[in-house]
Amino acid sequence: MTYKLPFYKKINGPAVLTTSAVALALVLALAPAFMLVLYSFNSAQVGNVWSGFGLYWWVNAWADVNMMRGLLNSGIVSILTAVVSVVLGSLMAFELVSKANVSKFKVVLLLLPIIMPDTILAFSSFVMYSVIGFPKGHLAISLAISVVGSAYVAILIMTGLQGRDVSKLLTAARTLGDTRGKLFTRQYLPLSLPYLWAGFGVTILLAFQDYIYAFMNGSSASNTLSVYVYGLVRMSQNPSINVVYTGLMMTSILIVFISKRYSNANY
Repeated sequence: MTYKLPFYKKINGPAVLTTSAVALALVLALAPAFMLVLYSFNSAQVGNVWSGFGLYWWVNAWADVNMMRGLLNSGIVSILTAVVSVVLGSLMAFELVSKANVSKFKVVLLLLPIIMPDTILAFSSFVMYSVIGFPKGHLAISLAISVVGSAYVAILIMTGLQGRDVSKLLTAARTLGDTRGKLFTRQYLPLSLPYLWAGFGVTILLAFQDYIYAFMNGSSASNTLSVYVYGLVRMSQNPSINVVYTGLMMTSILIVFISKRYSNANY
C-alpha cells in the first residue's frame, strides 16, 4: 500500500508506521535515561532544577551512609536471588526438557509466577513468613523474588534448548546406563550453561530493581536501595539519586554485556 504526499512520490505505508513505532519506542525508552544522566551532572541543590554543569554530586553522593547501605543490601539480595533462581530454574527446566511430552498443567505452573501480579506474590510470601515465623531480611526477600526468577531461568533454558531433541539425547544416555545425576551433570548442564549465564544476569537485574518484595519482606536492617530511594523522593528529589542510578544503569548495561559474552563463549 502506498500513499501520495506532496513532497514524496512514493511512501510505503506499513514501513513508515513500523519505523515511526520503533522511533517512538526508542524516544520513550531513551529520553528518561538521557535526562537521568544529564541531571546527575547538575550542580543545583534540587535534583529537578538545572543550574549548571558540575561534578559536585558525583563526588559527594557516595557519602550518604544510608544510600550506600541500601546499595549494599540490594547487592546482597541480588546475588542471593540469582544463585537460588539459577539452581531452582535449572532443575525445573531439566524436569521439563527431559520428557518428550510435557503436560500443559506443568507449563501453566511454570508460567504462573510470571503471570501473577507481584503484589499478590509479595504479600502471599509476607503472610507465609509471618505464619511460620521466618525472619524478615535478605534471605526472605531473596527467596520471595526467586519464585519469579527461577521461572525466568527455566524459560530461558527451555527456549534455548528448543529444537535440539534434548529429551531423545537424555533417553539415549539413560539407556546406556547414565543415572539421573549423570544425566544432569554430563548431558544437560553443558548444553544449558549459556542460558544459565543469561538467567543469572537477568535475575540479578530483576532483584536489584525490586521494591514490593523488599518492602513486604525486608527489615529495617535490610532496606534495599529501592525502598530507601522511594522514601527519599517522597520528601524531596535529592540530586545524589541521579548519580547513583546513573551508575546502576551503566552497571546494568555491563552485566548484560558480560552475560551475553559468557553465554556466547560457552555456546
